[in-house]
Amino acid sequence: MLPKKYIRRGRTLYLQDEDILVIGDIHFGKCKEVEYDIDAEYTNKYKYIRNIISDLEPTTVILNGDIFYNPFIENWNPLRQDKKAIKILEKLQDSVNDFILLKGNHELTLGGFTDNIKHKFKTEEYYEVSDNTIIHHGHDMPKKGYNNHIISHIHPLRNGKPVFHFNEDLDNNSYTIVLPAFCKLVDGVDIRYYGGKCPVFDNGQKPEEYDFEEVTKNIYP
Repeated sequence: MLPKKYIRRGRTLYLQDEDILVIGDIHFGKCKEVEYDIDAEYTNKYKYIRNIISDLEPTTVILNGDIFYNPFIENWNPLRQDKKAIKILEKLQDSVNDFILLKGNHELTLGGFTDNIKHKFKTEEYYEVSDNTIIHHGHDMPKKGYNNHIISHIHPLRNGKPVFHFNEDLDNNSYTIVLPAFCKLVDGVDIRYYGGKCPVFDNGQKPEEYDFEEVTKNIYP
């Protein structure tokens, strides 16, 4: 089971004791490469997140990497050109005390957070919850060792459905939690076939032995 102090809300995770809401893999920009109503998609993402913030009233919101999506389209870099997404992030930032953007592999391939984004928002590689617990995207491992990891990155699925994927190693007093992707347009990976997609699992932990819980509520229309 997930730690009792961690509350699932849709595809997001609320750390009750720390008053932190974690959201992974929003992927603003994914709509650019599909036949989709980008205005409706962005608006629905914003409204859903805003409703969760209004309900839980977290002090801190952490967007856990891949906030932007790299569509590998020539002359299109969402980090620099997606003004609609940046405006949504500004509105979300205004609704909480602390708003933090963590770098994911898509931000990395897009050249990193721009000076403009660093000016507007607090940006980090990872967020240390405590001496033992860290929130990071999951495509890379922080240099310092931590027992507990809250990550995104993999978009875990089971039988085609998004899930929270987690384990607790009682012998080593540690746990790992993988959040489902917030964006419903991105592909996922079945939890039985992670093979080499995340360095968290390079430490002898077998993802197929983890527990999982399906997302019980639709993410957004």
